[in-house]
Amino acid sequence: MKPAIAAGHPLTASVAYEVMKDGGNAIDAAVAAFFMSFLTEPCMSSAGGGSFANIFTKNGEVYFLDFFCQTPRRKRPSDLASCIPVDLDFGGTTERYYVGHGSSAVPGAIAGAFALHERFGTMPMKELVQPLITAANEGVLVNAFQNYEFRLLQPIIEKSADGRALFFDGPDVLTVGEKLSMPRLADFMDYCCREGTDAFYKGEVAEKLVRAHTEHGGHITKKDLENYEPIFRKPFRIPYKKWAVLCNPFPAIGGAFLGLFLKHLEAQSNADVPYGKEYLSQLYDALVYLMPFRENKNMLLAEMGRLWPQHLFMGREQLWNSKRGSTTHFNVVDKWGNAVSLTTSIGEGAGYFLEGTDIQMNNMLGELALLPNGLNSWKENCRLSSMMTPTVVLDDQGALIMVTGSAGGSRIPTAIGQVIWNILEYDLDVNAAVNGSRAFLGADVFDIEYGLGEAGLQLNIKEKLNVWERNAMFFGGTHTLFRKGNEWSAAGDLRRDGVAIFDK
Repeated sequence: MKPAIAAGHPLTASVAYEVMKDGGNAIDAAVAAFFMSFLTEPCMSSAGGGSFANIFTKNGEVYFLDFFCQTPRRKRPSDLASCIPVDLDFGGTTERYYVGHGSSAVPGAIAGAFALHERFGTMPMKELVQPLITAANEGVLVNAFQNYEFRLLQPIIEKSADGRALFFDGPDVLTVGEKLSMPRLADFMDYCCREGTDAFYKGEVAEKLVRAHTEHGGHITKKDLENYEPIFRKPFRIPYKKWAVLCNPFPAIGGAFLGLFLKHLEAQSNADVPYGKEYLSQLYDALVYLMPFRENKNMLLAEMGRLWPQHLFMGREQLWNSKRGSTTHFNVVDKWGNAVSLTTSIGEGAGYFLEGTDIQMNNMLGELALLPNGLNSWKENCRLSSMMTPTVVLDDQGALIMVTGSAGGSRIPTAIGQVIWNILEYDLDVNAAVNGSRAFLGADVFDIEYGLGEAGLQLNIKEKLNVWERNAMFFGGTHTLFRKGNEWSAAGDLRRDGVAIFDK
């Protein structure tokens, strides 16, 4: 088989391809691509963020690595924690987030990348980091999606001198075609090659982070950094007709919602054609079915236990997240059959940068959707939950046939589910399945993309119908790989300027 990649930026994808062309496996390629995303997708990916990776090996083994953010061991009183409100305008809706030192949880990005490499990698780490070092020094041209993110998040990234130096040209954010450089990130990653995870979690850099939190109302301490551990978990396995869908287990919540969504679709007879009235009606019914579980954790746990009693549900106290967030995703498969699906996020970013590194920290503790009892209500020393759920799909022989995942906050599980449904049930090619119109049901609005507009007008629904004029990033970014026979095809989600590389 030939390798394939689907990612959110051309350089993220091309670095993965070059690593595999040089003899590296999918895990090597994923590590290199992940590091490159710190530069190419800096409002979504950072050494100051958290991630999940779904790994399928050529031997048919599946591993799920949780290197998402961990809450600090002790929290400051609310009146001493620095959490600054920021309202972001998403176009038609405004949402409030909190930034500042008090909004940051303990990052897992660096620890997880090194854990992946140590367990599955074959190439020297220096070779996997070098493309980022070179590009960060030389700079990368800003594209339209990066510029959109800079404008959207301007109220956050303009709060610090580091943010203004990196992402602004005078009073305005960098425009399309201008260069984004991160030379101090290059220096830090070179240091990482020599020191390993200690470069972030111990020593001088860690001391700077702890000192900043001590002085500016943060929660992270030396022990928090020293004790952070990536966790290999058993993936949540969803039987779906003759296939098996493997995704994120608890305490993350995305896999649970993906499982419930597919389970409801499985029980229905398929519509004759995709994107028609019957298709949208079935999709609407599945989205309605999910609504009570989004509002009631106990109902969710009861339904999960009824459908899949064999699964051990851990970390239930943190099962909540409907964040919008800044997230990115990519997939890699190599010629031997190894594959990685990886999703990462920094929330919206905390608006401050780790001194001397160009690394923006996450604001996961400033995400009200993660905190159902309000700001500063997080439980100490535990993994935060997430809707992110990098996913792999196996056929009835246990062979890998699909690698997918998405950005998009609360829309992640249903965005992934719609792509899986389109490919497996309607035999759409991967590009049509990924870039065809989607739907999402909110509390009182049924959002559909324009390709479903005619079908939507024929439905009798109680919610307001909102037909988007074009496919939009609101509906996720489901970069996807799919195999037919011995050939992989790939599609990047155009909603987020996704790209694909595969040999036809």
